[in-house]
Amino acid sequence: MAEQVSPRLSNFVRLPKGTTYNYVFSKPHKNKPYILFLHGFPSSSYDWRHQIHFFVDAGYGVIAPDLLGYGGTDKPLELEAYRLKTMSDDIARHTAPFGQFDVDVINNKAEQTLGYPIYGYWHFFNSSDAAEIMTMNPRTSCAIIYPADPQTLLYHLCPKGAIRKFYEKQTTGPLPVWMSMHEGAKHSEIFSAENGGYRGGLNWYKAQMAHINAADDEAIPPERAHINKPTLFLASMNDYVAVPAMQEEQMRPLVKDMEVENLDCGHWTQLEKANEVNEILKRFFEKHV
Repeated sequence: MAEQVSPRLSNFVRLPKGTTYNYVFSKPHKNKPYILFLHGFPSSSYDWRHQIHFFVDAGYGVIAPDLLGYGGTDKPLELEAYRLKTMSDDIARHTAPFGQFDVDVINNKAEQTLGYPIYGYWHFFNSSDAAEIMTMNPRTSCAIIYPADPQTLLYHLCPKGAIRKFYEKQTTGPLPVWMSMHEGAKHSEIFSAENGGYRGGLNWYKAQMAHINAADDEAIPPERAHINKPTLFLASMNDYVAVPAMQEEQMRPLVKDMEVENLDCGHWTQLEKANEVNEILKRFFEKHV
C-alpha cells in the first residue's frame, strides 16, 4: 500500500468513472524527471519502497500506484474492469502483448525449451477458490511468494497442480535473508481479508485467461506495436518463472533499444538486490535523461 511506503507521499485520486487509485507521489527537484514504478503480482507499491526512498532522496519525481485490485486502490469484482487497455489509460491519464493468450501453449513451449512448465500456477489463480485460500493462509502465501530458496518456485509453483498441493499441506518456511519479519508481516497486512485479500490481484490473471484483452490487442496497428524509447531489462538469473532468456527473446522483436543487466538473484529483483538495482536504475536514468 502507498500508505505503508510513506503516509506523507501517499495520495488518492478518484477517476471520473468512479475508480479510486492509491499512489505514492513526489515532485522532482533540480530538473530531474519523473520515474513511474509499476508493481507485479502479488505485490503493491510497498515492494518498490527501497527504490522510492532512494530516488526521492536523489531528487527524482516518483509515481508508484497501487494498481487496480491491489493495496489501497479499488478492487472491482467484474473481470471487464481489468482490461489492460483500460488500466493503462488510467495510469497514463491520471498519474503521469499480442495474439490470443493461451497458457497451455506457453507451458508446452517452456517444457520443450526448459524441461518444465512455467505457468502451471495460472490454472490455480484462475480457480474460484484461489483468492480465499491465499488470503486465509498468509504464512503459506508468504512461503510461496517470497521463498528463501528460489527453487521452491520450480517445484511448487511452476508445475500444474503443485501450488494447490502446497496450500493443502499448509506449507510454511522461513523468509529470505533480504526480507525482515516486519516486512513479511506488512505484505500479509496489505493482502489481508480486511484489505480485500488477493481477489483483485488474481483478477488480472482471470481477465487474461478469459481473453478480455484480445480485441484491444488485435486493434493495435503493427507500426504502433514497438517500443522505441530506451528500455532497461533487469534479468533475474535465478528466476524460474519469468525466465530471463525467454523474456528477452519475446521482447527483442518489439523493443528497439534495450539494455540488459544480469543480476544473481531470484524473482524479486528490486527487493533482493535493492542497492544494486537502485544504482543500475540511476545510471540508466542519468544516461538517457
